[in-house]
Amino acid sequence: TDEFVIEPAGYAVAVTPVWLQSMNVVGRLHDRSQSGYAVLLGVLPGLNVLLLLYLLFAPSAPTSN
Repeated sequence: TDEFVIEPAGYAVAVTPVWLQSMNVVGRLHDRSQSGYAVLLGVLPGLNVLLLLYLLFAPSAPTSN
């Protein structure tokens, strides 16, 4: 049936929040002087919770980035 077909606008609505959140996580990782590639841990079950806790409670790096 046609009810399960996602239109192109639906893809944009679904992908935009994920993209924005990923950009926020990369910014926070850079604030901690970490590689932005660590954002890929967010797709692994279990490790995504640890990444979230790390980003929430780790202090910022004292150097400018």
